[in-house]
Amino acid sequence: MGISLADQTMDFLFSCGVGFVLGAFYELFRFYRIIMRPGKVLVFFQDLFYWTVCGVATFLFIFWANAGEIRGFLIVGELLGAVIYYCTLGWLMLQNARLIARILHRISMFLKKYVWTPLTKPFRLLWRAIRKRTGKISQTTKKVGISAKNRLKKHRALLYNLFNGIRLSGSKKAGKGE
Repeated sequence: MGISLADQTMDFLFSCGVGFVLGAFYELFRFYRIIMRPGKVLVFFQDLFYWTVCGVATFLFIFWANAGEIRGFLIVGELLGAVIYYCTLGWLMLQNARLIARILHRISMFLKKYVWTPLTKPFRLLWRAIRKRTGKISQTTKKVGISAKNRLKKHRALLYNLFNGIRLSGSKKAGKGE
């Protein structure tokens, strides 16, 4: 029981469509990279996620189209669909992504300057006042601690003689006071 040429052609065209969609899906990551400029580690995990999704999508497509039987023309069709996307719509999207990135950057700078900064200024002033007060309290407590430590050092002979003179109950050693 073979597969007809018409069915194979339809499967090939569907595989081109799956490749085209996977290419468009990768465009989201490219757009994010243009706008946010993530580090190498984040790019690695994005690529890992993308290729995992591609593998699952390819597996499900092959399972649907050909009952799980891997055919070379299906893989070639996916690759061809991705290449067609990158050479046509992908190039156009990349140019627009740069334009959109510039527009979004300008909008965010406008919002930061005229919305975010005026809203946060009272909180920053309040925070500075709180830090100033807590700083004074912290300095005062340090001074008190140092002063108490110095007082103990001056009277250490008295303090230690006091403790040596007290007999602890159940102790075999007797202090000087016995």
